[in-house]
Amino acid sequence: MYKEVTAKGSTGRVCADWTGFAMVNTVKAALSVIVYILVICLCHETIHAASEKERCDDPCGKSTPWNEFNVFELKVTMPQKTGYESWHGRFDKESSDIQIDVETFDGQRTTHGKILLVGGRVMATQGPITEPGYEIDALDAPVLEQRLVTSLLGRVLPDGPTRVEAVRTIDFTDEKTGIQFATPSAQGFIPAPWHVTGEVKLAGPDDIKYQLTLTATIKQQSPASSQGYVATFTGRLSKEASVKIDDALPLEGWNLFGLGVQKRKGSGGTTFDYSAAPAIVQDCC
Repeated sequence: MYKEVTAKGSTGRVCADWTGFAMVNTVKAALSVIVYILVICLCHETIHAASEKERCDDPCGKSTPWNEFNVFELKVTMPQKTGYESWHGRFDKESSDIQIDVETFDGQRTTHGKILLVGGRVMATQGPITEPGYEIDALDAPVLEQRLVTSLLGRVLPDGPTRVEAVRTIDFTDEKTGIQFATPSAQGFIPAPWHVTGEVKLAGPDDIKYQLTLTATIKQQSPASSQGYVATFTGRLSKEASVKIDDALPLEGWNLFGLGVQKRKGSGGTTFDYSAAPAIVQDCC
């Protein structure tokens, strides 16, 4: 879904080469054997790449209490598409760890998988949820969608969940300012005017349920190719005391990738793209 409203390769012309990884079997080992790596901070409060922060203005918005939740459930459906995408994730601000359980349904088959981002540096995946050469998309999708949801809530209820006493009905339109959201490798923009309806419900202390339907028009270079955008977000936000990935978590059976700006040579010249590079497994010791 997010591919319809995002543009890849927006982090600028920065090159960082990757070296090999030694064979690893735990999260702690995965981090300790990296010879050179570009460190990113991909957590719920610092989701924008630095270049995106510099370029975007008000559409990026300011951090609100909605960004303080570290556990989320999110299901996205679109009327023009069959099926859904669903994620259950945890973000740890201090370690830049991310854990996400993935479920997608294309109308015929349900697919499950898992994603880890360890220290903002190493991505690990399980299950048939990635496409060769575009593995980082599996991580971009839930992070972008979650960022869009918290941006919507921040616009509609900028004071955060304290304004939700039981059930809060949402019917909000912004005629002037769009919403920009990004990761180091992808970005999205919902142009104004946009309209969101639904409800936000207090389920308990630091526990919020919501259902929001966002309507907008995604503009293309040609006005004739512009298209309506409708998406429904159903989910939950909560807080847990600790969501850091256990250093002793076994990584046997996981696919490992390093994240950074990759240098690629093609017929059109050299390009730089922030993406996931498969880990090179070699004998250790």
